[in-house]
Amino acid sequence: MLNKISVRILGMLFTSILFSLNSCIKEPPKSSGKDNPNEFNGTRVVVLCEGNYLWNNASMDVYLPDSQKVYNNVFEGANQTDLGDVLQSALVLNGKLNLVVNNSGKIVQVDSRTFKLTQSSAGFTSPRYLASAMGQLFVSDIKSPFIVIVDSQSLQKVGSIQIPDQIVNGESYWSEQMVASDSLVYVALESGKLMVIHAQKHTRELISAEPGSTQICMDSQKRIWLLCSHNGQSALLQYHSQSKKLEQRIPILPHLSNVSATKMVLSKSENKLYLLVNGKLYALPVSSNIQAQSIYNIGVDGLKNAYGLNVNPFSGDIYIADAVDYVSNGKAWVLDSDEKMKQQFNTGVIPTDFVFLRE
Repeated sequence: MLNKISVRILGMLFTSILFSLNSCIKEPPKSSGKDNPNEFNGTRVVVLCEGNYLWNNASMDVYLPDSQKVYNNVFEGANQTDLGDVLQSALVLNGKLNLVVNNSGKIVQVDSRTFKLTQSSAGFTSPRYLASAMGQLFVSDIKSPFIVIVDSQSLQKVGSIQIPDQIVNGESYWSEQMVASDSLVYVALESGKLMVIHAQKHTRELISAEPGSTQICMDSQKRIWLLCSHNGQSALLQYHSQSKKLEQRIPILPHLSNVSATKMVLSKSENKLYLLVNGKLYALPVSSNIQAQSIYNIGVDGLKNAYGLNVNPFSGDIYIADAVDYVSNGKAWVLDSDEKMKQQFNTGVIPTDFVFLRE
């Protein structure tokens, strides 16, 4: 058994190796953003690019689907400063785009037209996702035993909710994606729980799920969909949001021995769930009795490493982020609502998600 000193030495050695590897890899060229417009109008798609861990090269691109123009590194162009290290997710609220910069431990708020910085809030451990309820932002975290609650206007901390069972069998677990409805916030806990936060009272309740619960969404019928992936197996759990009872459990590709489902999003019509499984795009028709074998692969010619996924709520187009080799600039693939290839464009390093804006 390793003692604390051995673990510390191994950690220092790992960090040294990581820095050595990073120094050997040439960072891809980055646009300065100087050619970007002063203000973006109409329909626009914001591409969130993580960048490489510890390289401080997170970036944000803007794609205009009407003209098919792409503007790279928009945040740096608008603010003359770097965004930070690992751009994880974003949430649009009150004309502002709130960006979660994971490894920098901060939330950065920008205007949704000019992308100029309005304010930021630091001091988070390792933030992941945001949800909004009752004028508050709820912040999940992969290295903290708390959901931090901040005021949505000032970004100042107003409270926190402790995550139970943060250490299970010696392993550390965390909070991941969230979805809000009225005064309730539903949180996917990696330990295998669905946590429901009552935003007004800052209280919580727990619902049994499965280990590896990370992705969550809610449809117009207020059904909760929870994606779980653990030890080479993945499953989709469907809950009733009011009774909070499990209504369906659908195994994902159960005939395979090593399945990792990482992203999930509903189609615009809500008749399908799109999933990223083992780096590929799949569709699962939604019904009151979903059959596991009804899932099917959507082939995208040239797609190397599907890493991010979202659906444009205005057009129904499906956006897939291709991380390529996790070092070079990435790509985005756009399919129409009939799952036919529509567009493809280049992005920054490791595109991870898409945000859709329209006035």
